Amino acid sequence: MKFKKKENQEQDFELNLASIIDCFTVLITYLLVSVSFIKLGMIDVSATSSAATKDSSNSDIAVIVHILSNLSIDVQTLGLEKKSISIHPNSEHPDFQAMAEYLRQLKIKYPALKSAMLNATDSVPYLIIVKAIENLKPIVPELALSSDTL
Repeated sequence: MKFKKKENQEQDFELNLASIIDCFTVLITYLLVSVSFIKLGMIDVSATSSAATKDSSNSDIAVIVHILSNLSIDVQTLGLEKKSISIHPNSEHPDFQAMAEYLRQLKIKYPALKSAMLNATDSVPYLIIVKAIENLKPIVPELALSSDTL
């Protein structure tokens, strides 16, 4: 390549692309190593406020489901029926069937039951929370997630 410095003065120079290619090779390698391939899933959970869930004027009863660190499930009802039951885990997994059956009985007794609040302690695995949501959604369509601990 020729470069004109001033009139009638030409200077030859070589463009060294090897160092630029080396830099890009290192950058691309770091990008490929640092990228994480994550499969994201979407959980359809209604966004209701916790105050609306606790308010018993909209319905006859409010339900709060607590998942504890020992994987037992405490279901607390507020409103017309103030009650708290504890569902112990079967083997190493929470008993979601017993929880769902109890909530179905509540739904039959109180047809206006449309919302519930779910919270878990910090040590509960995320998969357990997702399974709880999957079991609660068919029974109570409006589900609020809470970070309140017992």
